[in-house]
Amino acid sequence: MPSSGCCWKAATGSATIRLDNLIEAETQKLQQTLVLPEPSPQDPPIIADLPLKIAFSTVRVARSDPAERMLVGMLLNRDPILVASKEPMLFPVFGRGPGDTAGDRKGDSSGSDS
Repeated sequence: MPSSGCCWKAATGSATIRLDNLIEAETQKLQQTLVLPEPSPQDPPIIADLPLKIAFSTVRVARSDPAERMLVGMLLNRDPILVASKEPMLFPVFGRGPGDTAGDRKGDSSGSDS
């Protein structure tokens, strides 16, 4: 997986070229427009000499791939609606942490008030 500040894992049913193009366009736009905030004195010190940057990568994961069964289960089993849905989904994953609630291709966020 490419080194990124944030990546989106995609569990797909029948992904379309339109969805792929939308993901690519939005991540390119966000990489250009998002700005990292200035560090706060309360933040832990950054030890690495690597420059901080905002970058997104996409990893496509097939629900039917036996090698990805555990990952797909962790992503989908957070919400019964996700398990039942066969639509393509995006899951933001920050660093090595757990992802947020998935959004489907219509821009909805299942299980989210926003």
